[in-house]
Amino acid sequence: GFSQLMLRDENLDARQSQYLGTINRSGEHLLALINDILEMSKIEAGRTTLNPTTFDLPGLLQDLEMMFRVRTDAKKLSFSVEMIGDVPHYIVTDINKLRQVFINVLGNAVKFTERGGIGLRMRADRDGATGSFLRVEIEDTGPGISADEQGKLFQYFEQTKTGQKKGTGTGLGLAISREFVRLMGGDITVSSQ
Repeated sequence: GFSQLMLRDENLDARQSQYLGTINRSGEHLLALINDILEMSKIEAGRTTLNPTTFDLPGLLQDLEMMFRVRTDAKKLSFSVEMIGDVPHYIVTDINKLRQVFINVLGNAVKFTERGGIGLRMRADRDGATGSFLRVEIEDTGPGISADEQGKLFQYFEQTKTGQKKGTGTGLGLAISREFVRLMGGDITVSSQ
C-alpha cells in the first residue's frame, strides 16, 4: 500500500520509480502467494464454501476481455471471446471463485503463448435430468503440454518443465481452480498437442 502511495509522488526520478515498481510487484506477488496458500489450506480442511449470487455473465466476460486485452495486445496476440448459442444472460454461482478460475486459466494462456492467440468460447449444454451447465473452452497457440506432464497440471505445487523455465508461478493456481470448479458442480480438464 505504501509503495502504491509513493508511486504517485511526482518528484520521483525514473530510477526511484523503477525501484518502487519492483517493490510493489514483489509485494503483490507475495500477497497472491499467501492468499493461494490460505485458500489451499481452506480447501484441504474442507472449509471452502460457495457464496452464490445471481450475476450478469456477459458482463463478467466483458470485464475479463478488457483485463486480458491489455496483456494480449502487449504481446501482439489475438484474443477472442465468444458466446455460442443460447447462453443465459444471468447465472447463479460464486462469481468471485468463477472469476478467479478464469483469471488463472487465461493468465496461463497469455503467459505461455508467444505467437498466435487465445480464444475463450462459452456455450450452454442442456442435460434434461440435471439441468443445464456451462461449457467453457480456452484455447491457445502456446507450446503445448506433453502427455506425461498433463497429470501434474492440477496437483498442488507441481509445474510443467515449461512453467519451471518461465520461473513464475507456484503450481497452485490450476489446483485451486479445479477445486473451485468441482465445488461449483463441474470439472476442468486439459487436452494438448
